[in-house]
Amino acid sequence: MKNNLKIVYGVFYVIFWLGICFLLVLQVLNSVPLFNQESIFLILIISALILIPMFDKFKIKDVVEIQKSSIRITEASEKESDENDKEEMNEFTSQNVSKLTPAEVREKILASYIKQEKTVLRENDFHKNRQIISLNNTINTINPIFTWYTSENHTEKLYEAKFTVINSAYYNKLYVMLSKIREYNAENNSVLSLVLILCEENDNKIGVSNENIDDISEIFKPAIQSKLLEIKTVKI
Repeated sequence: MKNNLKIVYGVFYVIFWLGICFLLVLQVLNSVPLFNQESIFLILIISALILIPMFDKFKIKDVVEIQKSSIRITEASEKESDENDKEEMNEFTSQNVSKLTPAEVREKILASYIKQEKTVLRENDFHKNRQIISLNNTINTINPIFTWYTSENHTEKLYEAKFTVINSAYYNKLYVMLSKIREYNAENNSVLSLVLILCEENDNKIGVSNENIDDISEIFKPAIQSKLLEIKTVKI
């Protein structure tokens, strides 16, 4: 909303002064007294009263330069997606006693989530392997891959499907994910959030234990309370 106001205000500002300049040129070329000195002085006073507070509120650089976001959501490359899958496959293979692949497990998790949440979104609305890319990294160049991304009715969400044991390394990964989302929101004046879908452990040893679920909910309670993070559990 704020960005839209900046654009509207910038357009208004340009049109206003172009109109004034056009009338002044007409006055000079035609020697027609469209404005007398008192009128010109009054126009300048009124424009100053209107424009100066607006410039102070939005900052001049934000009005003159139509904001171009330096952080965006994009599709991960095939190489990055493969590397992400290999990392998860190592964990998955060590505990999995079924013949399902990680991709097949994700499909089951998504189907279960859609059915459980009774969402209007369908499977093809969930775009796979998305990253938040920042052009001005000030801390690190880590760009974690999120399982899915949706954008519906101006509401953006990222999803992370987790079906292997949660350890300290994963806590670090989740922290980076949330930091990226917070940076994206600050830059784009957005309310993007992360939905962490945890698959409950089943007889095939696929999934996250209840202890893991309780721990991660407690550790990231501030993010949950601020609605940056939402945790959902599903069964497959």
